[in-house]
Amino acid sequence: MGLSRQNNRIIEILFDQNDSSEIVLVNEEGQELAFKQVYATVRDGTIYCILAPLEEISCNARDEAFLFTVSSEEVFMPVRNVRIGNQIFSEYYRMLRSGGKEHGDKRNY
Repeated sequence: MGLSRQNNRIIEILFDQNDSSEIVLVNEEGQELAFKQVYATVRDGTIYCILAPLEEISCNARDEAFLFTVSSEEVFMPVRNVRIGNQIFSEYYRMLRSGGKEHGDKRNY
């Protein structure tokens, strides 16, 4: 995945509970991919976000979401560390079970 198309507002958008704008990323081939915001959190100074594709992507099932880190330059990189991925998704699921809208949750996924 590459840079977002929403310029310098991505981090602001991810953590604004009232902003449900699509996140559009550009992959290595220049193809634009649109995502729905699901969850965002900061852990040990790193921004993580869970995004769900709005269209089917050949590498995943329709109901799957992706976990990314977001750099200060607003570059999205897929999280490949299974342990960290499990921790972030577990945090998100715990938050859903508690009924809370804290930590950057945009909507139930």
